[in-house]
Amino acid sequence: MKAKLFSIFLAFILILMLSLPKTFAEYEGYMQLSLPEGAKARLGKGWISETAYAAIAYAPDGARLAVASNIGIWLYDVETGEALDLLVGHKYAVNSVAFSPDGQTIVSGSGDKTLRLWNANTGNPIRTFTGHTNSVNSVAFSPDGATIVSGSGDKTLRLWDTTTGELVRIFTGHKASVSRVAFSPDGETIVSSSWDRMVRLWDAETGKRLHTLMEHTYSVKSVVFSPDGETIISGSWDRTMCLWDAETGTLIYTFTGHVDSVNSVAFSPDGRTIVSGSSDKTIRLWNVNTRAIIDTLSEHTGWILSVAFSPDGRTIATRSQDGTVRLWDVNTGKLLRTFREDMSPVLSVAFSPDGQTIAIGSKDKTVQLRDATTGKLLRTLIGHVDWVENVAFSPDGQTIVSASRNDTLRLWDVDTGNLLRTRSGYPSSIESIAFSPDGQALISGGWDGTLRLWDANTGNPIHTREGYKGSIGSVSFSPDGQTILGASWDRTVRLWDANTGNIIRTFIGHTDGVNSVAFSPNGRTIVSGGSDDTLRLWDVDTGNLIQTLTKYTNSVDSVAFSPDGETFVSAGGGYGDSALRLWDVNTGKRIQTLVKNTYLIKSVAFSPDGETIVTGEDGSGRGILRLWDVNTGDRLRTLTGHKSAVNSVAFPPDGETIVSGSSDNTLRLWDANTGKLLRTFTEHAGGVGSVAFSSDGETIVSGSYDKTVRLWDVTTGDLVRTFTGHTDGVRSVAFSPDGEIIVSSGWDNTLRLWETTTGKLLRTFTGHTSRIRSVSFSSDGETIVSSGWDHTLRLWEADTVTLLHTLTGHTDWVNSVALSPDGQTLVSGSRDNTVRLWDANTGNPIRTLTGHTDWVNSVAFSPDGEIFATGSQDRTVRLWDANTANRLRVRTFTGHTGGVNSVAFSPDGQTLITGSPDGTVLLWELTPGTVFE
Repeated sequence: MKAKLFSIFLAFILILMLSLPKTFAEYEGYMQLSLPEGAKARLGKGWISETAYAAIAYAPDGARLAVASNIGIWLYDVETGEALDLLVGHKYAVNSVAFSPDGQTIVSGSGDKTLRLWNANTGNPIRTFTGHTNSVNSVAFSPDGATIVSGSGDKTLRLWDTTTGELVRIFTGHKASVSRVAFSPDGETIVSSSWDRMVRLWDAETGKRLHTLMEHTYSVKSVVFSPDGETIISGSWDRTMCLWDAETGTLIYTFTGHVDSVNSVAFSPDGRTIVSGSSDKTIRLWNVNTRAIIDTLSEHTGWILSVAFSPDGRTIATRSQDGTVRLWDVNTGKLLRTFREDMSPVLSVAFSPDGQTIAIGSKDKTVQLRDATTGKLLRTLIGHVDWVENVAFSPDGQTIVSASRNDTLRLWDVDTGNLLRTRSGYPSSIESIAFSPDGQALISGGWDGTLRLWDANTGNPIHTREGYKGSIGSVSFSPDGQTILGASWDRTVRLWDANTGNIIRTFIGHTDGVNSVAFSPNGRTIVSGGSDDTLRLWDVDTGNLIQTLTKYTNSVDSVAFSPDGETFVSAGGGYGDSALRLWDVNTGKRIQTLVKNTYLIKSVAFSPDGETIVTGEDGSGRGILRLWDVNTGDRLRTLTGHKSAVNSVAFPPDGETIVSGSSDNTLRLWDANTGKLLRTFTEHAGGVGSVAFSSDGETIVSGSYDKTVRLWDVTTGDLVRTFTGHTDGVRSVAFSPDGEIIVSSGWDNTLRLWETTTGKLLRTFTGHTSRIRSVSFSSDGETIVSSGWDHTLRLWEADTVTLLHTLTGHTDWVNSVALSPDGQTLVSGSRDNTVRLWDANTGNPIRTLTGHTDWVNSVAFSPDGEIFATGSQDRTVRLWDANTANRLRVRTFTGHTGGVNSVAFSPDGQTLITGSPDGTVLLWELTPGTVFE
């Protein structure tokens, strides 16, 4: 069962990162907070323990809300709901949080048996308190902030000196786990609740037990003092709340009305109202004096685990098992805001073949479809009645198959979310499932040790084969669909003939259950991961063991090859070593360890381009998706928002903004430092092929497939002027250095010069025999260079329209051309996959540069002319030394999920921006290998 849970769980990691939604800084902001080293984004905010009844806390000024989760403490802006920070450091789930009375520090208690003190303003850890021998369930500051009290699963309360971290006192007496602790307003008394059904009052100074309150008939989950310190309210699993006299310990009143456990209670600041949260999914407001219910709030769809009043008493914050935090107006009962979305524990993940979508199977019995670029939830497939342990896309990406713990298979239409068919009656749980390469068949591995081959169209069984002596935790088709691999807990991997169902070969060597197995892309090698803490590489043809890799100290639960077969990724499924590691297939050497998590990695996968890994994790609760960059270049920012290909990008002279032009008919202006979208320009009636800033940065010119050139005011966003005359789409535009002239080139084979201030057409250049892809001015404004589909570059004298040189040598379209800042050198990029350097004065070729594996779409010189950049359809950006023409060893930047259409340097040469058909703009820092995200 151990291997199954790990293997079932562990299948979730890879993609995305180099193209995101709002902006990478803004990828739902929270997705970038406190990421583990190497991680690029986080989908989901973790989970809240179902025994954490003090997991939310308002700051004393009411402006911030702290929420405990399994990955840390989230700090939110109450007004906007924005995630401000994530405090990480605990090794297990955070159960309780509290602000100090002055709001400067936060204390947290965790399942890792520690308390931590944090700076509330910077998020930096101050100190760790150790001593408890079990989970810390509740923490509270004394009214003067000098001490902290904690309650633990070790049945004790402990009092700590806030400044020194020293243990002041241990309170013993409870017979079971302590669920909640609180100070009286004067700081002299501490109250505690416990699973032993007792509420106890303690003298804070001496540790003496003052009273034991015993009216509850089941575990007491929450207890607090009233603001005046005269009464105490407690909430219990027995569905009641008890109001007590704090001085005598006498029961004053028992509140009834909830139909399930009362998990959390709180007094309003004026002491007149009590709020309670229950497993019956409701929040109730009670009048303390009349004992009557004032209101019942019922928007949550899961247990209410924590409740808190804002310091001014006007708002209530509630935290639910449904994964949300909600803010409510106390007077009206109106829901003010909902923020924070979690995912249920993730059991399986899969990429769509085009890498655009991720399917997620989870414990909540659903399959989620999420946009791989933005993390946005696209669709939830509902129908399973038990955990969804396996998901897979058909090769054409149109269908998803999901397998559930209740022994059913379901086929879904990806576009509509409709259920296509259900196959039930499998004699045991389905542990693994995969499509054949042609999408016509499905293979499943069962808990009962059988392999079953199914017709994907009808759902009918084709073959059933036995032979394993244990559950089959992983199955895979060979790339040609002729053979099937099955990995089992009987310690074997078996190769089967997909047509006959016969066993071809058995791979023996693992000394414990085999949890995951995968074919290399060429079908010649197999990698397997087992509960014996090893990875093994096998030769498919001979069955021989090639190598055993032994860097794990716990079960290896998921493996996957990169698309090129040169590397593979493995994920450990144990709390002791849930690491994600990259390996070289040829040498067996570990390339790098991407992360060592404290939570179980349940699933791992490469993106189709091999640049990203996605992991699915579980810490006994809500699931987390993490995205990892396989390369070492850190990406700092991604600008997203365009709905189609980004064809052109440009910086203004000050480098503070970026403009991008897209096939979605828009230009977008971005803040280069934050990635924030500043403005969208929407007048074009066709795709925007080219954009450029004027030399003063005050205007932008754009060329469009709608045959127009348009001039825009950067400050206001207003359309200043439209230039008409081209008889086909405009593919490239540029300002003269003084900004007085605009040159445009089009698919009508002409270049046109326009007067910027009047829009007057000054002259037309003819000579190219096919579409012109690129045009630019020399730095002195006297020369224009153009390139086109006729395989040539042409140099023109701007004033006289004289053709100076025709440069030939490329064997296919010349997509882009740029002049060095000193006007001496030309660089061109072509559909023939080459980059060429030319002498601008003579037109003679200097050198041909190879390295790109697909069309070169864009070229640009750095401001100092020392390097130039090339962007290619092969999805890479390369930097070259302009003096030696050797490709710089800083790195070939990868990350776009589509070809690179446009490259541009910032004015200071420190940043490179690239635009792609994937709809994103990426910023790259030109220190070795760093990518702005």
